[in-house]
Amino acid sequence: MTQMQSGRAGLPWEKSMTSDEEEMEKGDPRNIVNIDASNNTGTQVFNISQVNIEGVAPSEHAKALAQIGTLKEKLAIAQAADREDPTEEEILAAGKAIEVAEELKGMGAELDPSKLNELGDAAMLRGSTFPAEGYYREALRLFRESGEARGESVSLGLLGGVMRRRGDYVEAERLHEESLAIKHEIGFRKGEADSLNNLGNIALNRGEYDESESRYKEALSIYRELNEREGEAITLGNLGIVAKDRGDLDEGERLYNEALAIESDFRKRTGVSSDLSNLGIIARERGDLEEAERLHKKALAIDREIGKREGVGRSLGNLGFIARQREEYDEAERLYGEALAILREIGDRAGEAASLNNLGNVAHDRMTREELALGERDRMTRDSLSEAERRYKQTLAIYREIGNRAGTARVLHNLGLLREIAGDYVEAERLYRKYVRISNDIGAPLEDWVVEGGCTDPDADWDQWPIFPPAEVSKDE
Repeated sequence: MTQMQSGRAGLPWEKSMTSDEEEMEKGDPRNIVNIDASNNTGTQVFNISQVNIEGVAPSEHAKALAQIGTLKEKLAIAQAADREDPTEEEILAAGKAIEVAEELKGMGAELDPSKLNELGDAAMLRGSTFPAEGYYREALRLFRESGEARGESVSLGLLGGVMRRRGDYVEAERLHEESLAIKHEIGFRKGEADSLNNLGNIALNRGEYDESESRYKEALSIYRELNEREGEAITLGNLGIVAKDRGDLDEGERLYNEALAIESDFRKRTGVSSDLSNLGIIARERGDLEEAERLHKKALAIDREIGKREGVGRSLGNLGFIARQREEYDEAERLYGEALAILREIGDRAGEAASLNNLGNVAHDRMTREELALGERDRMTRDSLSEAERRYKQTLAIYREIGNRAGTARVLHNLGLLREIAGDYVEAERLYRKYVRISNDIGAPLEDWVVEGGCTDPDADWDQWPIFPPAEVSKDE
């Protein structure tokens, strides 16, 4: 069962370039974040040429110029954000930038592709993948029309990040491979490393540990060659996840500590909190819940101190998972509820869905571990069953809204499990088949009981059905 991870390791995002980088280079990074051409320079040049106002009525030129100034200001704030743990100010700035950009377009202004990519970044910061995809695709079209290969490669990577965020690993892989090929051809080494890291993430999502390790090690070699310390730290954290998932907790701990040392060296406090969370997960996997709790609380304190509300929400989720393991269901529910309130308030739809799923898991655990343990299956709590289903259906609605197919599949599995527990085998089978179909479509790994029971083809006869899977939901988010 996996935790609500807090931090960058394993979840890098693509990122577009700032305007000054693009001017110089003539073209143009938990939870799931892609990384690509980094733009955390702290400065930004915003030329009027980046917004064409020839189509704006002369009477509205003054208003357009004022709006361009606002767009510059808000995009600068949004672009400086840590993509995994944006502050409330950064999320609000991203929303305002999108609002102003749409007003400018309505006035007849045209934005250049670098601005469109930054607006896509702003949409991703708010968890809005469909608007982000629109901006990135328009930028890709313009870069291709102008023959700017580097910009094309970055836009492809950004689109790959959208698809991975939605759980469409097949399409994400295709886009990242296309991006990697262009970067290799034009000698964009940092971009190559970013693409390799993102491809490693996709392999990790599928449970292909040898492939993910190979991609990460290629990326790590390039980052070290370029002395890209942040990329090195991210990749070490990703390799730590591979080691942990293979069961090599000592190697995972070593890699996380190596990443932590780099993050601490250049005072990347958001990275420090991420690495502490990952070390907390290692401690939890070893059964040392006290140490895990200590590390997650330390990460939570840093997140609160630096105002990273998404990080606070995810740290609370990690602490909720520990409470759930201890069968302290009231405390787990309280912590997940706090996480839900924060993530919902800042507009993190993916985090909101994860918290709702986790609350559904608590309701499920209460039903199976308390009442069923007492042999009271026949009077299985209507309240617990109803609450679990309600939470899962809320989760499902959000995942469908944001296009997260991997999350959609997992929740369908959990809903099927509830129906099977209730003895409704027809509905359970229908839900399981939908889960299998989506998982196969996106290349996501199936639960062990599905594979072992020969239920991997959603259109075939399932001879051994009904199979009683383990009475545990697929995972915490």
